[in-house]
Amino acid sequence: MALDNVDEIIALIKASPTPADARRGLMARLWMSATVGQMLQRATLDATRPEGLGLEYGLSKSGYLLSEAQAQAILELRLQRLTGLERDKIVADYAELLERIADLMDILARPERISEIIVEELTGIRAQFGDKRRSEIVLNTQDLGIEDYITPQDMVVTLSHTGYIKSQPLADYRAQRRGGRGKQAAAVKEDDFVDHLFIANTHDYILCFSNRGRVYWLKVYEVPQGTRSGRGKPIVNMFPLEEGEKINAILSIKEFAEDRFIFMCTAQGTVKKTPLSDFSNPRKAGIIAVALDDDDFLIGAEITSGSHDIVLVSDAGKAVWFDEEDVRAMGRRARGVRGMKLGKGQQVLSLVAENHQETVLVAPKTVLASVRCWPISAIPVAARRV
Repeated sequence: MALDNVDEIIALIKASPTPADARRGLMARLWMSATVGQMLQRATLDATRPEGLGLEYGLSKSGYLLSEAQAQAILELRLQRLTGLERDKIVADYAELLERIADLMDILARPERISEIIVEELTGIRAQFGDKRRSEIVLNTQDLGIEDYITPQDMVVTLSHTGYIKSQPLADYRAQRRGGRGKQAAAVKEDDFVDHLFIANTHDYILCFSNRGRVYWLKVYEVPQGTRSGRGKPIVNMFPLEEGEKINAILSIKEFAEDRFIFMCTAQGTVKKTPLSDFSNPRKAGIIAVALDDDDFLIGAEITSGSHDIVLVSDAGKAVWFDEEDVRAMGRRARGVRGMKLGKGQQVLSLVAENHQETVLVAPKTVLASVRCWPISAIPVAARRV
């Protein structure tokens, strides 16, 4: 319509003092357009009527009355659209749109055409995707647990002397040069310190041995995650520990291999070697790892291959060294055998299980600056007697 009356519209716009006046002027009169009238005659008038357009607007016998939106669109029309080539393109697009509307209305009015279109489209889909299925559909009844959704990741696990445990990604730490100050691993109280620190995968097991001779299972991903400045969570809240029971040793296990053992030692010098496979069935309430006398308690546990060197150190400053093969493997409920003879009131402080030719470093608790270092082989041969 605007293209059929371009000269009059330009003159009206030029004579208007403001755009609002120009818009009102376009809406105030009826416009004649032979092109629009001819195209609308070929289509159903109601079907081609824009949605939301009032009945008073649009084409009538007297002419075409513009709505506010149509008048605004004319004001925003770029001058280049008034060229002959652009004019022909606009008319062609409008005619094509009207034909499309008429065709869609015919489809909706004739069910047989709808059926033809459905058959044609389904035939095209079959031709395009009718080849043999590429993906195999199989029945899988495997139950998925929370562990299946845990991403394997190396974690740094720390346990403090007073029983605070936490884990954090190994990526939180980075390699440093020789003069580096290092990074804080955990925030501890004044009377606390980190007792155990090791790296384990999120899917690894942690065996936690208590002073009462019981062992509890924990997955690394179950250890509460914390930051380097955090203390962690009390480990006593993670197991059904009895009064006075505390975790004395923790071991990281990837698999319960048949050729591996757990070597344990009590404060009264009793030692015991049990196959690692005996601990492969986790129980929430824990199980007995070693039977203890009433006045005895477990002081340490180590993973061994069956041929490690075992060193026991007492609070009297004495040490004993013997071959692990001197101790036969026993069941979980066995008490073990004597590993070190102690004087009255003495007890074993530390258990060391190392390969041959390793070195032992001793630092007295009262004077940390006083240390002594010697090879395991330097311990007198007579001290190896179990």
